Amino acid sequence: MISSFYPSVKWVGAACAGMLLAALTTDTTWSQEPVRAEQALANWFKCEYCEHGELEAVARHGQAIVPSLITTLNQGPSAAIRENLRGDLQARYEQLVEQSKKNPYAPITATKEQFVELYLGNFDAQHRVRAAQALAIIGGDRTRAALEAAANQAQRDDVRATVRDYLSKLAR
Repeated sequence: MISSFYPSVKWVGAACAGMLLAALTTDTTWSQEPVRAEQALANWFKCEYCEHGELEAVARHGQAIVPSLITTLNQGPSAAIRENLRGDLQARYEQLVEQSKKNPYAPITATKEQFVELYLGNFDAQHRVRAAQALAIIGGDRTRAALEAAANQAQRDDVRATVRDYLSKLAR
């Protein structure tokens, strides 16, 4: 009877591993070095929910990071990043095609080219919007000029509208 009171070794091990993971990933100012500009940008552009201060880390770099943000606003992610994603998307499309052969209720209705271009376009738009958001927070004459230019030249309507929104917030 007494032995049933004690947790199993597996449970204790899992709990310890969870606590160790939580301790390692918790924000503690005493143990974290300042995030370099390149890493801050990479974290900001790749975060999914952006709940760990990614935007604030970018903004802390202020005007020093503005040229990189303007480049991303105007050109989107780098060619190397796009090509890596293109390869990943093509592989993912092939996986979906194989899965659809086994499941008649999940047909693939897009061509590989349509699939890749859709997700590449969304990825590009996300980068441009995040660049605009960071620029609006940093502020300054260069950021205003870049946002004004992008508000008139953005290829996608949703990106253009979002850039205009950030530009209006910068004016306040």
